[in-house]
Amino acid sequence: MIAATDRDSWLKRNKRKFYPDHYEETHLEVLLAKEFMTERGFRSALFVSSPYHMRRIRMMADEELGKAGMTAQCVPYEDHARSFQLWMLSRPDFRWVITECAKIGWYLIYHKQVSA
Repeated sequence: MIAATDRDSWLKRNKRKFYPDHYEETHLEVLLAKEFMTERGFRSALFVSSPYHMRRIRMMADEELGKAGMTAQCVPYEDHARSFQLWMLSRPDFRWVITECAKIGWYLIYHKQVSA
């Protein structure tokens, strides 16, 4: 029988061992990517995600990878299945934007404290 933790990804099982609990999920993933890149000698990374999520990834990747002399290319995917209406008129899109703004705010608050 497989334990529940066996089904979880390595990232999910281990990321809290390395970083404080208050770190935002995406920030943890960027930090772990940086460790992976450093260990293997990579100098650049490509991040692909939703357009809404990409602003936060760009901010974190530029900060964390930039400190190590690495570069990040951030490419938002295009979801051709969705309608191309203004995000303000779409409830799910509006929720995404508000959630991303809150996560960016939280990152800026705790990151400023850690960096100070």
